[in-house]
Amino acid sequence: YGQLQLEQIQQYKIETEKQQQIQQQIHQQQLLLKEQLQQYNVQIEKQQQLQQQVNQQQHQLQLQLEQLQQYKIEFEKQQQLQQQVNQQQHQLQLQLEQLQQYKIEFEKQQQLQ
Repeated sequence: YGQLQLEQIQQYKIETEKQQQIQQQIHQQQLLLKEQLQQYNVQIEKQQQLQQQVNQQQHQLQLQLEQLQQYKIEFEKQQQLQQQVNQQQHQLQLQLEQLQQYKIEFEKQQQLQ
């Protein structure tokens, strides 16, 4: 009877140690998971910051693009105006040449008289 009780106690001790080992493994795994989770959260934060930077850059680029489009419109207007000015100058040049021709003719007429 005493022998049986001793064996039971030893068996119980073995089972208890196994349980403790399992508990310890579970605890270590939990710690590891907690650490991984923290790292994951840090990564998420970094990603969010990067996304925010990207969004800001996109916004800046959008503004620059709109400004460039406005400049393009203004430039095209300027070009049209320049073309009109050039045409007017050409017309005036022709008129001036014609007037000089008239003047020469008029002076000839005066000499003849």
